[in-house]
Amino acid sequence: MNKTIFYNNHSFKNISNFLKLILSWFLSTDHKKIGIMYFISGFTFGIIGFIYSTLIRIELFKPGPQLLSGATNYYHTIITMHGLIMIFFMIMPVLIGAYGNLIIPLQLGTSNLAFPRINNFWFWLLPASFFCLLFASGTFVSGGAASGWTLYPPLSATQPGVPVDFLIIALHLNDISSILNWINMVVTIINYRSVPILKLQMYTITILVTSLLIIVAMPVLAAWITMLLLDRRLGTSFFDPSGGGDPVLFQHLFWFFGHPEIYILILPGFGIISEIVSHWAGKPLFGKNSMIASVCSMV
Repeated sequence: MNKTIFYNNHSFKNISNFLKLILSWFLSTDHKKIGIMYFISGFTFGIIGFIYSTLIRIELFKPGPQLLSGATNYYHTIITMHGLIMIFFMIMPVLIGAYGNLIIPLQLGTSNLAFPRINNFWFWLLPASFFCLLFASGTFVSGGAASGWTLYPPLSATQPGVPVDFLIIALHLNDISSILNWINMVVTIINYRSVPILKLQMYTITILVTSLLIIVAMPVLAAWITMLLLDRRLGTSFFDPSGGGDPVLFQHLFWFFGHPEIYILILPGFGIISEIVSHWAGKPLFGKNSMIASVCSMV
């Protein structure tokens, strides 16, 4: 009887310790743990995006229907999901969220980011956003968002069902997470730096410029997907010519966001490569001021 009680207590302690471990990560405000969670989620989503790209390549391997047996709607859904996952759920979380959380406080010599509790909250907006994206992919509802990742109307405005609506909600959650996260980065870099901005490490400077681009570009993304949702569900005509709207307006708004997005994706990579080359060469970065000027001129 005593042995049974001992084993039961031991099992209970193991379960209790395991739950404490999970909660210590789930509720963590440590920038290193949050950075690792960004890495794990980003690479997990990246694997899913890679699977989608593999399906695209199999389908295009030779003429005629292949894997999808001529299901063009689902093929377009795969293209939509692949593009959105790789941009918003893999590249940005890894290059900016993961590396930013891990490296920025170390390069600034501070113990954490400016808003550690909110930092945890807006990380968890990322899995919530991806869950909505699963609805848009047709995983839990019939059909899928076959509008392409750019969501150009009239295709996206007239597609029936709720997948496109879930896609818009997913982008909204991702947009909120991105804006708040990069505000955190800007506030941390501006307030916690101990040297002039030009003396900061190259990765920190590229993150600062990238964060400013995100703060400018992401609200435009929120604007045009909201206008698209209103066209779909409330009968407005922002992009519907029959009601006085203009589909070209959508293209202008999209590229007001899309052009800065190109630099948002590549600038952190420039910073990482610069740090790696400088470290392994054992020399300070050559032409750093010129690189900073070129990075800023991309804005």
